[in-house]
Amino acid sequence: MKFIKKAQVGVQLNCLNWFLSVGTRSRSHSARAYKKAQVGVQFNWIFVLIAGGIILLFFFGLVTKQKEVSEVDLAATIVTDLDSIFTSAKVARDTGAVIQVPNNEMQFDCDGYSILGIKRGLDSNIVFAPKSLKGTELITWSQPFNFPFTVENFLYITSKDIRYIFVCGNSAACDIAEKVYEEMPDSMTKEICKDTDTDCVDNLKDENHYKVRIVYFGSNPAYQMAGNLGKADISAVAFESIVDGGLEVNYFKKESNKFMLVDMRMRYSIILANKNKENFETIYAAIFAEDVELYNCMMKRAFKRLSIVSEMVKMRGESIFKDTSCEYLSSKSETGFTKLIEVSKICQKTFPSDETDECSPTKLNGLLGSVFGETTLTTIEGNNVRLQNKGCPLWY
Repeated sequence: MKFIKKAQVGVQLNCLNWFLSVGTRSRSHSARAYKKAQVGVQFNWIFVLIAGGIILLFFFGLVTKQKEVSEVDLAATIVTDLDSIFTSAKVARDTGAVIQVPNNEMQFDCDGYSILGIKRGLDSNIVFAPKSLKGTELITWSQPFNFPFTVENFLYITSKDIRYIFVCGNSAACDIAEKVYEEMPDSMTKEICKDTDTDCVDNLKDENHYKVRIVYFGSNPAYQMAGNLGKADISAVAFESIVDGGLEVNYFKKESNKFMLVDMRMRYSIILANKNKENFETIYAAIFAEDVELYNCMMKRAFKRLSIVSEMVKMRGESIFKDTSCEYLSSKSETGFTKLIEVSKICQKTFPSDETDECSPTKLNGLLGSVFGETTLTTIEGNNVRLQNKGCPLWY
């Protein structure tokens, strides 16, 4: 019996050991399966994240590309529309207009203008403008360039976000500054600063404009302080002497909060026909033009146009006056026309120049003496008045 009981006990122990070993192996297998499941789930999440990121990047790139295409299309439309607007503005003499445009920066140079790389040429148009135009409101203004007959309409373009400050230091200079200030469109951001009693430039305050152009009449701002105008792009143009004829103009840029002459070797002449007539179209041109390069380039175009129109007026007049009682009277201004054509052909290539050339301020002043003057029979203007008084056909 004892032997049987021992055998039974042994069998029970063996069974217990077997069940325990089976349970252990089962738990070990379950743990390994659980770990594998965890790894699988982590891998699935990583895959989802990577795939999702790729999909997001694809759609983000697609949206960005579509935005760029849309902006370029919009820029092309704006450039085309502006071409028509500028043409209309040039034809409408003595008028200023405000044009609403999308807030895209416009770049100007001698060859044309561009928005987001879409460029448009100026053809034969004569346009004076800053190199960079920002904001949603552009201002266009047109003035006839008379010499003394109308040669071409100058087109001036600026932005409402550009501030113009006219500074004068004496009564004669302030008379000119006030006339120029009043003549320019009221829609411009402009102010006049008479420097006769106090240094008004130093007292100027920042009004959050991206560009400020200070215009000096009768003084030179070299080495003067540029005022407290914040981070604005500040530049200056100065008309140092107010006289009839060849008027010198200089451009200045801000360096270390002081005005420095752009180039000591450069003195750019400007045509001021007669301050009593207020023929200030080339003064306006120098104010609106970004720098000497743009002003010089556009004035060469103006002289080219002047040479063509002068020849046309001269040829027309000669055919009208031939074999008439007015022929002798009209011949008094032929010398003036010949000189005008000769000088304008030179200036379209060499303007501006030093005193040895026909396009120097002194020589241009002499040219003006043969063109303007209502009471002088030998000038083009005076001869035209005399022809009118005698009931003859007119040169222009």
